[in-house]
Amino acid sequence: MARLPARHRLNPIVLLIPVSLMFWIALASAADTTRPDRAPAWLYEAETYGLWYSDLASEEDLRSYHVFSLIDWGQPCSNLKWVKELQNSGIRSIAYVSFYKAPAIPDVEDQRRWEGGSPGVEECKRNPFWQAVDLSNHPDWRLIGESGEVKRPFNDPDYAPGWSQVCTNVEGYSEAVLRGVRGIMNLGFDGLFIDNVHPEACFGPQHGRHKHVHGDKNNPETYKALLAEVRRLVKSYGEDKVCVLNSGDLREEYAEYSDGLMWESYIFGDDQRRQDWSRVRKAADDWRQYVDRGKAVLALSYVGGENEEQHKENAFYAYACAKLSGFLWSHFDGLNQTRIGRPIDDIRSINGIHYRIYEKGIVAVNPDREARTVEISLNTKDAAFIDVFTGKTLKVGNDCLKIAVPPDAGRVYRSERTAPGQQTPAD
Repeated sequence: MARLPARHRLNPIVLLIPVSLMFWIALASAADTTRPDRAPAWLYEAETYGLWYSDLASEEDLRSYHVFSLIDWGQPCSNLKWVKELQNSGIRSIAYVSFYKAPAIPDVEDQRRWEGGSPGVEECKRNPFWQAVDLSNHPDWRLIGESGEVKRPFNDPDYAPGWSQVCTNVEGYSEAVLRGVRGIMNLGFDGLFIDNVHPEACFGPQHGRHKHVHGDKNNPETYKALLAEVRRLVKSYGEDKVCVLNSGDLREEYAEYSDGLMWESYIFGDDQRRQDWSRVRKAADDWRQYVDRGKAVLALSYVGGENEEQHKENAFYAYACAKLSGFLWSHFDGLNQTRIGRPIDDIRSINGIHYRIYEKGIVAVNPDREARTVEISLNTKDAAFIDVFTGKTLKVGNDCLKIAVPPDAGRVYRSERTAPGQQTPAD
């Protein structure tokens, strides 16, 4: 990110297959987008997910994370006891890795609160993945720019000390990644969160800095082959294990290698509005097939506001847009505990209000500059909904729910009494 359970045994036959042959198998299959492929239900049916990157947390913090369906752990080894506790409560955990950047561990500072988007030295020393890809043992793994320079993450010379971009097309790196992934999965995690999925071209051979194992390929191509191989390894621990990828914006080229894709800075990033309504609405259509295939889009919004009320409004707008699209969303205290189930109808529009009916609720978005009041027809009687924003109870009258949505706002209405699956729209 820019900011921020039994032990597995390999089949002996697999060990006889040369790593290079396995890599070419991965490379050959990288373009295969026709294979039927679904994520486990626990991922795409999740409603909220938590992000936990610091080992400096209290027992109260741990209790607050029981509201989430799954946790993305930035520092798994530092928090392994808490990972187990949450898993024992039915909350899944996936561990942070990156094939875009790696540390030279002796040069990393102790940034224990995840400043710079990468863990501090104490976590690197304990974490089997970062140990496996330690650049201090393999400086030739560093990615080289067109002018012969070592590329820093995000091309930022002030990025956290010790970290560099890596080239996936150099001898030994892919094997190190797979060794590190085994180490993470052997800790009992439910999968991986693979960050920074935006590899750059490498010019190492042109400057005599290293050789590329596959001379006719460059880093972005061998990176994809590595993603395919990593996902196969993760799935060998069980079909309920997952790989979630973060390429910043959603990118179709990485859909095949994932059980879920993160859309970072969804609508809001660095407290700024990033996407307008037309982009958000188009994305709902563009990614419907991916979601309908049983995969997940994790929308991550960095919500700000000039005051508490605006912050709340922005959070509800991002949440409602995500749910309208069938995406997962995180993080806002007033919404983390909201449960509305799965969508049971398509996106519909009435008088400028865009809404969608879920098993246990309704989400609505008003992208216009003036407030709108509409009545949503429901095939249900004697029902009531809680307006989660205000906490008020809204009664269903004459098989209709009347809602008022302010301009440029989103709202969520949680069913108070209606049993799941009973709400259906009246045509």
